[in-house]
Amino acid sequence: MARGVLAMPMVVEELVHRPSLSRIGPMIVCESTGRPWRARHFREAWRDGARAAGVPDSVWCMDARAGGITKGSDAGADLDHLRRAATHTTTATTSRYNRDGLSKSRKVAQLRVLNRTASR
Repeated sequence: MARGVLAMPMVVEELVHRPSLSRIGPMIVCESTGRPWRARHFREAWRDGARAAGVPDSVWCMDARAGGITKGSDAGADLDHLRRAATHTTTATTSRYNRDGLSKSRKVAQLRVLNRTASR
């Protein structure tokens, strides 16, 4: 299965509810058409659901993707692995999605100090 979804327990739980023949191709489809969402329609539906759930307009759908990339990075995932999981063409794009730069900069600074101290 593409993108390693079998390693994602929440996805596997949902797959159980789908007939095996419909497990091929796009996983997220429009309920009314059975076809992949058009980008604009997905954004509109996502925003409607987000507003209904009380999510502020300052939070975008892409923030979930950035959150996944950031959490993966925080867990120690390799940047190229994150790029592939996000289906980005370049690591530069993936890096833009990776949030929390300040704490990461602090971590690099701490590691540099530790390395300097250890090599004395």
